Amino acid sequence: MTDAEHRALDERLDVLSWGIALIVLAIILYLPGVHALWHYLVPFGIVFIGMSIVRVLIKTRRDTEGLILGLAAIFIGLLDIFGLDLRFFPLIPTILVLVGILLMINALVSKRVRKDPGRPPEGA
Repeated sequence: MTDAEHRALDERLDVLSWGIALIVLAIILYLPGVHALWHYLVPFGIVFIGMSIVRVLIKTRRDTEGLILGLAAIFIGLLDIFGLDLRFFPLIPTILVLVGILLMINALVSKRVRKDPGRPPEGA
C-alpha cells in the first residue's frame, strides 16, 4: 500500500469513527428514559476504542487520539455510573484539561507521514 493509500484509509477510518459515534449518540437520544451522562459517554468511548482496535487489526496507523478520547469518555461515564456528581467534583474538569493537553501534544509531536516499506527512500 502506498503512502497516499495509507493516508486515504486513515482519513476514511477517522470519518467512519465519527459517523458511527454520532449515529450511536443519536440512537441513544431517541431511547426513552435515557438521561444519565454515562448513557452517552460509555457508548461513545466504546466506538473510539473499537476503532483503535480495528486500526491495529488492519495494520494502519495507531489512533492514539481515539484511544485517549475513548478511555476518557468511559472513565468519566463510569464515575457517573457510580454516582459521583461530576459538576461539583473538581478532579473531573482537571482530567478533561489533561486529556485535551495530551491530545494536543500528541498532534504536535506525532509523525503523520507513513513510509511505504516497498518504495525506495527519496533521493536514492
